[in-house]
Amino acid sequence: YYNYSEPVYHGTSIYTNYKSGGAGNWYMSAKELALVHAAAGSKKIVSAAMLQRMKNKFMGFDGKYRGRHGTYYFKAGMAYDSKFRGINTMIAHFPNNVQLTWNTNSISNDIGVVKDVIIEAYENAWTY
Repeated sequence: YYNYSEPVYHGTSIYTNYKSGGAGNWYMSAKELALVHAAAGSKKIVSAAMLQRMKNKFMGFDGKYRGRHGTYYFKAGMAYDSKFRGINTMIAHFPNNVQLTWNTNSISNDIGVVKDVIIEAYENAWTY
């Protein structure tokens, strides 16, 4: 991640967060994150029952949304400095073993609330 929306700036580590479970200084590419979620969804990391329990009890998830195609589970992440420069991530798990990860290099965007955009994209994907 580069913690700015302006591409001319170098990335910076906002804070050190080794003693807690936050995202500060955790470097993982979008591809690596996708591989972790694909492995979880295919029962290579935890059982299907444990993954469902994690979703129901919000162990690693922040919330859920009842959509047109079932229950969608979300995990959001954000890190930024006093000038509101930072990163924004969201992970979504959908009922048909579809996972989506949103990774951006800025906190703000012009397209809307990230969760709403993800829900709309997933639900519109069912339209033929």
